[in-house]
Amino acid sequence: LAPHASLAFATEDREHAFEKWRKDFEAGIPARMEAAKVVGASVAVTSRNKPVRYAASFGFADLKKQRKMTAQTPIHLASISKLFTASALVQLFERRGYDLHADINDFLDFQVRNPHHPRLAITPHQLVTHTSSISDEGYGDYSVEGDPTQSLSSFLKAYLVKGGSAYSPKTSFLKAKPGARWDYCNVGAALAGYLVEVISKKSFSSYVEDKVLSPLRITNAHWYLKEFAPDVLAKPYRFENGSFVELPQEGYPDVPAGLLRCSVSDLAKALHAMLGQREGKDAILSPAAVRHMLHRQVDRKIYPYQGLGWTEEETEKRKVVGHTGSDNGASNMVALTKDNSQAVVVLMNIDGTDETSAFRASVTDDLFVGAKLAG
Repeated sequence: LAPHASLAFATEDREHAFEKWRKDFEAGIPARMEAAKVVGASVAVTSRNKPVRYAASFGFADLKKQRKMTAQTPIHLASISKLFTASALVQLFERRGYDLHADINDFLDFQVRNPHHPRLAITPHQLVTHTSSISDEGYGDYSVEGDPTQSLSSFLKAYLVKGGSAYSPKTSFLKAKPGARWDYCNVGAALAGYLVEVISKKSFSSYVEDKVLSPLRITNAHWYLKEFAPDVLAKPYRFENGSFVELPQEGYPDVPAGLLRCSVSDLAKALHAMLGQREGKDAILSPAAVRHMLHRQVDRKIYPYQGLGWTEEETEKRKVVGHTGSDNGASNMVALTKDNSQAVVVLMNIDGTDETSAFRASVTDDLFVGAKLAG
């Protein structure tokens, strides 16, 4: 009986320590939000055996209506969406037996080549590691109020195919060879999403909802505003001239690069699965795919750490594996513990500033303390 008794006491002590951490953490957040000028924030911690070990929300999703932020309030994830895009691509390629190092032109319904290196293939692997040599330099402001009016395929053809309205060999592509340079690229991520679309013969959004979200019983995360009921989403804000200004809900044609809107609790469920902690029919990725996505995919000389989708981020205290997401009225972070077994999340419906970024970084570090106690 002694070992079981000591284990029970240890578990009880850990739970007590976690509860103390939670109370102290939550007590301090409102004043920190006020100082950083944050309207609303949602946070979460996953544990090895529980998708949502902890989730909490603070402040408002809608200031005008005084609608509070909750752990079920969908927020614009911005570039954290790329983790879902990469997961969908890896899942689809594994299930079809395709090679991530194949030529993208083997799959696309239009041809993409870097005009500076026309004989070199661009690969799906390069699209989700930001090494494709596709450049965002020519990417103007495609944002519109509401859902995008231009299709994903039309946007990509216009930007990447010679003769397209937004095509330029100088700004659509780098002079570096494919695979030779890391250059963060939204257009590349969008093209990865389009690969999912043409191979699966489903719209990109439908594929993700059917094959990634539905198995996890996530029903209120969507890529398009039209899918949400009224007064559900967190509204985006900017702080200027001493007050919060409400911004429009925006859309852009490169949907897979950043347009998923999802609650913090649903994001925690998805991250738990991306880390390989869902099994059987609930698993969205095989154990091999999980390991592959987290494994370093790019030489350190090119970039310090880049997985498939996963990349290097920084908090106040450390460099971490994760992904940030920043857009008009959105400033978010996902970060993993050192052993990649747990995720912590901070989502905010506010423009990124020095103050909000510092708040996000320090809260992420605080959540790591909670994660360690949560186990």
